Amino acid sequence: MNIAPRNVTRAYLVDLTCERTGLPREQARKVVETILQIVEDSLRAGGKVKISSFGTFTVKQKHSRRGRDLKTGVPVTIDSRRVLSFKASQILKDVLCHLEDRTIDRLRGQAPRRRESRPPSLEPREVLDAL
Repeated sequence: MNIAPRNVTRAYLVDLTCERTGLPREQARKVVETILQIVEDSLRAGGKVKISSFGTFTVKQKHSRRGRDLKTGVPVTIDSRRVLSFKASQILKDVLCHLEDRTIDRLRGQAPRRRESRPPSLEPREVLDAL
């Protein structure tokens, strides 16, 4: 399983864990379920989940606010709620930026180069010409 599907599911995580660690499927399932349960429990308790070189998950409190019903235009109160937030680590951002650099190089027909601090911008016309 070298190519990731569009959506990474629990079952896919279990399959990858089996493949990469050599664990039996049932043990791999327990490992994945345990990790996800730990993350969920930590977030429910209001804590942060920091995964080195990946990012930080937090739960933020959104206060109630005034809004408007889009169909009728009548002002309404939007209840307070908790929302999940994720902030990617700089290492993950750099990895994703590097992948973007490779894609740009491929579109331009250039050999891959060393990663710069920021990917070069492409004019829309250059993108269309490269295709």
